[in-house]
Amino acid sequence: MRQYSERPRSCQPARPGKVYGAWRAAALRLLARVVGSLPAQPCVLCLDPADGPAGFCAACALDLPWASAACGRCAMPLPAGATGCGSCSLRMPSYQAAFAAFDYSFPVDQLVRRLKYHGHLAHSRNLGALLAQAGGGRSAGIDGWVPVPLHREREARRGYNQALEIARELAARTDRPLLDGLLWRARATRTQAGLGAIERRANVQGAFRADPRVKGLSIGLVDDVLTTGSTADAAARALQAAGARRVEVWVVARVSGRSGRARDRRTPPGRSNGRG
Repeated sequence: MRQYSERPRSCQPARPGKVYGAWRAAALRLLARVVGSLPAQPCVLCLDPADGPAGFCAACALDLPWASAACGRCAMPLPAGATGCGSCSLRMPSYQAAFAAFDYSFPVDQLVRRLKYHGHLAHSRNLGALLAQAGGGRSAGIDGWVPVPLHREREARRGYNQALEIARELAARTDRPLLDGLLWRARATRTQAGLGAIERRANVQGAFRADPRVKGLSIGLVDDVLTTGSTADAAARALQAAGARRVEVWVVARVSGRSGRARDRRTPPGRSNGRG
């Protein structure tokens, strides 16, 4: 066998790399022509060409229910002229800050539901990109992103964790690491949907555990939606018990008393609506 392998073979080119390199270059040129002939990525909502990195056209991005003035502690929208937050005055959350990109209303609520319950994983990239855009420079104070975990049985049934998928995109766009696996559910809980505030708190009490490696870190806790804050509060308690210095909750959308109601058009962060 060795003797055969060392025999010169007339069928072999003297410089195979040159030949294979030429074929590779030709294939890449062909691929570039094919890709260049394809239409632009359609907008997630209207199917017009998307001209932004988050997969939306400019008009649809402007019409999204961007969050306005909100409480810095719980992300609850504040009425005009308000100097304090009624929710926090009744019950202060365990986390030190919260940020939401949107009000939980159309069409963001539909995108979240499609991601969460119907396997539209592409929406995690769309929503994660918008969350990073809305957050702007405030991510500079975050040491790493920790997604709110599902219990392993529920994640196995669903096939993925939507909070983790959003956190992946957020990490990629903010240059902050994804710290998956440092927070987990110690026990299975009922779904929070349909439960009242008191039931929600009882349902998740003591449900989370955190790795001591979070000690001293400022954690960005990522989830899709913030409703009563019970899940985020329980997760924050576990992170702080493990030594986290600070917990800031980041969510795509915040449920509030006015979610779903008609609102004035709001300007996306970093863009102008042309009004004086």
